[in-house]
Amino acid sequence: MKKGSKLPVILTVLMIGLLAILIVVNQVFYKPHRDISKAKPDVITTVDDMIEAFEKNDTSAHISYNNKVIQFTGEVSSVLQSDSLVSLQFDSGASLTVTCEMHPNQEIKAKKTAIGTKVTIKALYVGYLFDSILAEMGEKGDIKLKKGSFINQ
Repeated sequence: MKKGSKLPVILTVLMIGLLAILIVVNQVFYKPHRDISKAKPDVITTVDDMIEAFEKNDTSAHISYNNKVIQFTGEVSSVLQSDSLVSLQFDSGASLTVTCEMHPNQEIKAKKTAIGTKVTIKALYVGYLFDSILAEMGEKGDIKLKKGSFINQ
């Protein structure tokens, strides 16, 4: 084989490799986001039952709910607003609260939700924050959900 004839083969292999890398990057970084409002819930529960599960065994509850779509029912205790986010908070008087960041297309409805209203929401569980030092100071832990959508409301 001549020296000059290796160059087209090398360039072809490099081009195929580059194309393969671009396809993988596109699939990993630009895949469509999961539509939580249309997803089937993995868990259907109430705010009280969710809080009770975390109070009994927070590690087990976290593993059970982690990255799952949760449909829950509870009474709104407060409506929290920041720059562009609206969250509904549920407080059953226990050592934990549930805070659900609402999907942007649900913000207007969330802002109009009256405290004490019983609602059903479907959202993605993203984690919880509980610190025994904060608990000693009277602060509550927080179960976090995001991309919340009202169900039959």
